Amino acid sequence: MLPPAPLPPPASKPAPKLSRTDQITRYIQQYDGGDCFFISPVAVSAGAAQIEGFGAAVEPFQALDDAFKQATGFEADIGLRQIAAAQCPAVAFLRRLQDRAAAPRLKIGETNLRPGQSLTGTVEGYGKRHVELLLVSDSGSVQNVSSTLKPAAQGKAFALRAQRKAGNNPQPQLVIAVASARPLASLKLGHSVPAEQLFPQVVAEAEQTGQAVGAEVKYFKLER
Repeated sequence: MLPPAPLPPPASKPAPKLSRTDQITRYIQQYDGGDCFFISPVAVSAGAAQIEGFGAAVEPFQALDDAFKQATGFEADIGLRQIAAAQCPAVAFLRRLQDRAAAPRLKIGETNLRPGQSLTGTVEGYGKRHVELLLVSDSGSVQNVSSTLKPAAQGKAFALRAQRKAGNNPQPQLVIAVASARPLASLKLGHSVPAEQLFPQVVAEAEQTGQAVGAEVKYFKLER
């Protein structure tokens, strides 16, 4: 008697089809606008999208506007936060962190600060992870301002003052919350460090220690 024929392998389940909202969100997350370019979906539906963008030049975001309309059939609401060239390494750092779900929630109050005003905000959604708060000036200098973090109802709150340089134009600033399972030695700063030096070190340390690092950024300006 011949042995029974082997059973065919079970049919693999087809991948679930993405909804139109998910397709649009993925398009935003995977869009490559070149160097010094970072975008994040703020609110997305099947027929509308609000996008926050960070970059030193306007042209890549004009290209995004055209490409997005061609891909989806409608225009996105793109809020460009134009940064200084020296802040580009911070934007490159954010692009390297692919898992946006790992990002903590960062909220700030005023986005245009007059002399003497403090920037207030909160960091939430980081669970049991370690959190560091960084301030990136328009000159590319990075300070660790985690000492301003205080316990709050939903996480941690902060109030900090950024030092304005001489000049008449508004000066763009970035505040970044970084969450990691364990403290990152590269972020233990005793003094200001250039962004082009610091952020590659953070990425390298995260890769060496096998940590999933999440970060969220907010933008504000120091007015005259």
